[in-house]
Amino acid sequence: MMRCPSFVTRWVKSLQSFWFCDNGAMVPLMALSMIAVVGLTGIAVDTARAQLVQSRLQFSLDAAGLAAGATTNTQKIQTEAIKYLNANFNGYLGAELNATAASVKNNVITISASASLPTSFMAVVNVKTIHVNASSDINMPTSGMEVVLVLDNTGSMSNDGKLDALKSAATTMVNSLFGDSDTLPNLYVGVVPFSQAVNIGTSHPTWIDNNYLPGNGNTWPAKVSWAGCVTARYSGNEDIADDVPASGDPATLFWQYFNYCPSGYKWNDTATNTNATCQARCSYGYTWDGASSSCICPSGFHKIGPWCVYNCGNGYSWNGSSCSCNASNYINEDGACVPHCGNYNITHMYWSGSACLCGSGYTLKGGVCVVMTPQ
Repeated sequence: MMRCPSFVTRWVKSLQSFWFCDNGAMVPLMALSMIAVVGLTGIAVDTARAQLVQSRLQFSLDAAGLAAGATTNTQKIQTEAIKYLNANFNGYLGAELNATAASVKNNVITISASASLPTSFMAVVNVKTIHVNASSDINMPTSGMEVVLVLDNTGSMSNDGKLDALKSAATTMVNSLFGDSDTLPNLYVGVVPFSQAVNIGTSHPTWIDNNYLPGNGNTWPAKVSWAGCVTARYSGNEDIADDVPASGDPATLFWQYFNYCPSGYKWNDTATNTNATCQARCSYGYTWDGASSSCICPSGFHKIGPWCVYNCGNGYSWNGSSCSCNASNYINEDGACVPHCGNYNITHMYWSGSACLCGSGYTLKGGVCVVMTPQ
């Protein structure tokens, strides 16, 4: 029988001893479990960080909603909300805002946002980021507001595009207040013009007092339509009240504003909205007599053709019944009424009532008034 070499026998025995030895059996198990422990610890850490980011995102949204809700410009709600959201969130723990949205409906502002957070441990298992979301609803206050626009619409505003700029600015302000709504609870806008009238348009016929008509000889051309201008309400302190016009209460109604043609004048025969002009009823020199509704030549005048001219010529004055030469004049050989001392601007003489005297600063020399020489 052949025996194995002794070293082979020893090697086999050593292998058998190693195979059946249980010393150090926990080492590989610990190695395998450490992977799970580290992974779970990383998940816990990154999840806690995500919770902090979500809490900060929610806080930032609430603050942004409150700040945006304080503005009266509903068209800038999203702009204001994002501005305050960025200021409060400010890249917390390295997170980055992804998407934000803001809307307003029935006085409720709804804001939502999402953020992504880079992981610290979970990246080992190929989870690079964690996404968190938050939303907030803010009820806007409805305490109301009364806004009065004091607008200059006088004639000077028609120059250099000033009136167009005024209209644009006023429209922008009203749109900022009302946003997409035609009306809002307890929000009122009034207009005070720098003029005696304001144009409310022609679409509110029930606001007009139709019993008010031009008077005192004032007239309105038949071919010219009312363009919507009204004057202030005068009765019952309605000029300082905001009562809505009511057909059953004349004090709340407006008077149509007309560009009257006063007594003594008339509208041109073809007056329309674009060419109406107010013309004198009487030609040069005549005056309008309301009693006889005709043009008359006043006392001291007489008719010459279509004109009414002075009864007296130069130098004469009307004494109530005839022309007489003024006291400072005389009638020369030609029958003309001329100054005793000639034209003062030339002779520098004036009539004293009995003689011609030199005016102030002049002295008589050789029958002529000359400038006095200082002594």
